[in-house]
Order: sequence, then structure tokens, then C-alpha cells
Amino acid sequence: KYALKAALIEHAKQAAFRTEGAEAGGVASEVAGQFAKSSMKFAGARSLFNKLVKKSEKIKSVTERVDTILAAAKGMDFHIYNAITGPQAKKYNGSRGEAGLEAHQEVADALVGLFCAVAPRLSESKFDEFMAFIQDPKSTRCEPYGFDCYDRAMDLPTKGKAHPGLFEELSPQQQEALERLPSGGGSRW
Repeated sequence: KYALKAALIEHAKQAAFRTEGAEAGGVASEVAGQFAKSSMKFAGARSLFNKLVKKSEKIKSVTERVDTILAAAKGMDFHIYNAITGPQAKKYNGSRGEAGLEAHQEVADALVGLFCAVAPRLSESKFDEFMAFIQDPKSTRCEPYGFDCYDRAMDLPTKGKAHPGLFEELSPQQQEALERLPSGGGSRW
């Protein structure tokens, strides 16, 4: 009885995630489908996330690259959330390990890498979409469990200014948006 209930809840979570990705369309839909496989374990999700990050580095279109990484971030967040709220939660966010926290920081680091690589070439609307994603507490389901929202986990103002020439290449509006982000967060390690 309880196994059936757990399986139904898991199926509902995956269906909701697939629907969210399908509504976004394009790359997001494709990536959501890869992450929503019912057989995918946490380690497999981390591996898929890292493959998508590496693959995105070869994408010439900055729009498609941003869409790929944002979709991969949502997919990895889906798996982190399932891991930290599942039956083995202590393995991912507690006394027996912090794999969930480590994976969350990997996502934040990938977002920093993406920003530093493409920010000056982004259209204003795509730049705004990226900034909205990292600042939206809903972009990570894990914040209520002690995980930072991506804007705090990234420490983008410090890292963006440390990247040679990046800050100077941004428009004044983009520089202002970057400076409004929280600073001093970043990796807990």
C-alpha cells in the first residue's frame, strides 16, 4: 500500500516536471524529458547535468546555450529536491553526506560559468530572463530545506567583476543589475 502511494507520488512529480518543460518548449522540453526519466538515479542526473554543461560550451547560439543551461539547472534541481525529500534524505542533505548541497553548488557554478562566457552577447530580454531565473526563489525547490537561492549561491557580483573585461563589456543597465545581486555568498566548501 505504501509502496504504491510512493510510486504514484513519484509519477505525479515527474509528470508535473515534464509538463513544465513541455510548456517552455524547445530545448527546455527536450532537457526536461531527459531528466524526468523514472529510472534515473541521483548520480545519473549529476552525470547528465555535467554532460549538458560540457555540450553547451560547443553551442554557437548564446540563446540556445542559455536555454540549455537553465533547463539543465531546473532538471538537476528536480533531482536534488527528490533526493533531499525522499527516503534517503540524510545521504544527500544531512548526517551521512551532503551530495545534494554539492550538486546544488555545481549548478550555481555552471550558471556563473555560463554568465561569464555569454553575458555581453546576450540580448536585453535574454539577460533579463537569466537574472530573473537566478533571483527567483521558485527556480530552486530546495530553498526551504536550507539551500541558497541561486543568486546567493553564485556570488555573481564578485565573480563577474573578477572575470577579465566582463563587467566593462556589459551595458550600464546590465552592470547595475549585476551590482544589485547579493555578494559574498558562493561555495560553502
